[in-house]
Amino acid sequence: MSTAVPLPGNHGPAGTAPGSYRDDIRACTAFREVAEALSEGRDLDAVLHLIAEKLSLLTGADRCSIHLVDKETGLLHGRAAHAPTNIDAQVKQLVSGTIQDSFTREILSTRRPVALLNTLSDPRPIKSAMRRWNARSVLGVPMVLRDEVIGVVYLDSENTPIEFSAADQELAVAFADLGATAIRLTQLTTRLRSSLSTVATQVEQLRQAASLEEQLTEIVLKGSNLREIGDTVVRLLGKPCAIYDSAFRRRVLSYPAPSVQNFTPKLRFSQ
Repeated sequence: MSTAVPLPGNHGPAGTAPGSYRDDIRACTAFREVAEALSEGRDLDAVLHLIAEKLSLLTGADRCSIHLVDKETGLLHGRAAHAPTNIDAQVKQLVSGTIQDSFTREILSTRRPVALLNTLSDPRPIKSAMRRWNARSVLGVPMVLRDEVIGVVYLDSENTPIEFSAADQELAVAFADLGATAIRLTQLTTRLRSSLSTVATQVEQLRQAASLEEQLTEIVLKGSNLREIGDTVVRLLGKPCAIYDSAFRRRVLSYPAPSVQNFTPKLRFSQ
C-alpha cells in the first residue's frame, strides 16, 4: 500500500503513524460504503464494481477485476472490473483457471492470496496474458463462500512492479469476503423471488378452483342444463369446454370467443 506523506500537524492516535491512521480511515470508509450498498439491495454487478473500485484506490493497483467460477467447468469468467478506462467488455471475455494457469490454480487450491512481484520472471502466470495486459505485478485473492472458492479478485500494476504488502492482502481478503456475501445474498434473493412467484401462482390457482367449484355448485343446485354449465366453465377459465356422457359422446361444446371456434377438443385415454 502506498505510504502517504504526513501533513504538518496531522496526527492520529498515540503510537500510530499518521499515514497509517489515514489509510485505516480510508479502508473503514470504503468498507462502510460497500456494506451500505449491500444493505440497500443494489444489484450484484454494482456491488462488485464498487468493490473493485475501492480495492484499486486503497492498494494503489492500476486495475482490479473480479472473476467468478463456472460450476460446470471449474473455470473462472470475468464479471466486473475497475481501471482508468472502461475494460468491462474485455474482462468479461477472459477465462482463467486452466491447467496452464498455475497462478490461478494455486489460489483455488490454497484458498489464500497469491502475489506475483514480477510476472516476467515468475513461471506461474500465463505469459501471453500478462504481456497482453502489460501486467507486471499481480495479486490474486480467493472469494470463499461456505468453504468453497466461488471467484477470484485480481489486482495488478501496469508496466511497473509493485509489492502488495501483507496489509494490502488482508484488505483484499476482507473485500473479497464482501463480494462473496453479495453473491450469497443475490442467490438467496433469487430463490426467494422464485418461491414467492410459485406461491403466488399456486394461491391464484386455488382461488380460481374454489371460485369455479362454488359457482358450478350454485348453478347445478339451480337446475341449470349442461349448456349453462359449459358456458360457466368457459367464462371462469377462458378456455373451451366440452362435456361428454358416460358413452363418451360429446353433449356440449362451449367456446370463450368466436376466434377459437375452429378448435375441436379430443379425448385422450391413458393405458
